[in-house]
Amino acid sequence: MHSCRLSVALPLKGRNFLELAFLTAGSAPAPNFDPTKAQSVIVSSAGQAGRGGNITIDGMDDNDDVVGGPLQNVSPDAVQEFQVATNRFSAEIGRSPSSAINVVTRSGGDALHGSAAAYLRDAAWQALPATLERDRNGDGRVNDDDLLFAVTLRSGKPDQDLVIGDANNVHLAGFVQDDWRLHPRVSLNLGVRYEVDTDVNNMSRVDQLNPLVLPFVDGPRRRDMNNVAPRLGFNWSTSDSLVNLESSAKTNYDGLLVELERRFSGRYGLRLSYTLSKAMNYANDDQIPFGNGPVDPNNLAAEYGPSPSDQRHRLALSGMVAAGGGVQIAGLWRAASGVPMDILMPDGQSRIPVLSRNAGGRVFRTAADLDVYLTTLNASGGIDKEPLLELFNLVNTTNILGTSTVNYSGFSNVLVRDSNDPANPGYLKSSAFGKPISTAGGVFGSGGPFAVQLGARVTF
Repeated sequence: MHSCRLSVALPLKGRNFLELAFLTAGSAPAPNFDPTKAQSVIVSSAGQAGRGGNITIDGMDDNDDVVGGPLQNVSPDAVQEFQVATNRFSAEIGRSPSSAINVVTRSGGDALHGSAAAYLRDAAWQALPATLERDRNGDGRVNDDDLLFAVTLRSGKPDQDLVIGDANNVHLAGFVQDDWRLHPRVSLNLGVRYEVDTDVNNMSRVDQLNPLVLPFVDGPRRRDMNNVAPRLGFNWSTSDSLVNLESSAKTNYDGLLVELERRFSGRYGLRLSYTLSKAMNYANDDQIPFGNGPVDPNNLAAEYGPSPSDQRHRLALSGMVAAGGGVQIAGLWRAASGVPMDILMPDGQSRIPVLSRNAGGRVFRTAADLDVYLTTLNASGGIDKEPLLELFNLVNTTNILGTSTVNYSGFSNVLVRDSNDPANPGYLKSSAFGKPISTAGGVFGSGGPFAVQLGARVTF
């Protein structure tokens, strides 16, 4: 899972959030399968076809039910969390033989927050895509005569409106699953999922299909109802348990200890001790650490703060005086600095996320100090100005890649004769075969030529 901090900081060529999927092992760019998706980022996971992936944004479907692929792009600045599931995921997730990509966008609040960014390119900072040999017929010109083939599909009903009424498809799904711990090191996941599309095959509109397609329709069209998907998964851990809990708060203690004593002799005795110390740890309870959970489980370093028993100064004075007549007077006097205080939310369970643990009495000496801080935080939130310099394809490597499912390699894959004359030696040769014919990315896509991009972002 990738956080919003990463999605904003990374230089994404084309500013497409799906580029984040390529940071996950097992995910790679896939060929574009439809002209309407020429500028889309198509993700293939575990070697599967790109159009089979499932993309959700805040739990809502973001898939093109006609040709597959994404429907909507989201600004990387709006992404809070980005998750890619590439394994055979649990029954909770479906509609995908490839990967399941889940995007959670940033949520709002009572305070006004936002960001703005601008990006600048110039021809002087941009390398051009490699010029490849495209004169396939050898006439010295690159034109339509060099096309390997041309296909034109025309509607069989040119006067009919392209918008088909009552063509809505409803997707219904449900699942059950459970996990069993068979052994401290082995967990088993069992589940089953069922889903159905109510009108994915447009059953009632067979007569509206293009006449070119009708010969390929085999039998009556009917709703596909046998979509039962059982799930079986297991997890084996190399350690005795998946979670390691310690009865430890990992305390670091620095101190200066001073003692002065006059043993009782004559009429009095005196003892003085002074401690100058600093105690820091990761939890307020060493028996049940993180009883309420850390603010960020992935960043335990943020829990490091003053120990609940941290006292900067501590003084103890004791003595005894012989008053005579068998009467003795003894006394004890102690003084110490205050201990820190955790500042909690109204629920009394969790602290304010932007504050360190036990900040009261340390970061904030008085309630007035805290009030000033919170008032300033809620009023403005601060304004961050960030200049950006982004470099793409630093060594300007020419990345050969195709764009379609016909030829995704980027190298010529058609055995075109050098000559159509059987008497010519070129009749049995195909000199163009295997030569690069297209590069990845274009100008703004992933894998394109070297480019420099300047930008600036303001966050408030």
